[in-house]
Amino acid sequence: MIEGIAADADFEAHARNCGVKCVIKNDCQVTGIDSLLYSAIENVVRNAARYTREGTSAEISLERSLSFGRGEAVIRVVDSGSGVPEEALEEHSSAGVTSIQ
Repeated sequence: MIEGIAADADFEAHARNCGVKCVIKNDCQVTGIDSLLYSAIENVVRNAARYTREGTSAEISLERSLSFGRGEAVIRVVDSGSGVPEEALEEHSSAGVTSIQ
């Protein structure tokens, strides 16, 4: 699923002279509703591809991790965009939305 999302986003990013790279460190099986997982991951990856600086690539990686003795699939999406303006974070924070830095 991750590779397919990355490939589609990479194709679209080429129109902006950008790319999307995919790094699968470990195969993972996740239990959940496929369409919801796909939609959530695709949204974040397409956003990264849209806002990464021209001439750069966003990267999506997948690896297995242990937390509290349980296996987790860790998905990281990194881009070179400027990020969300501080005032926008403050607006969302007051509405009950928090950010992780």
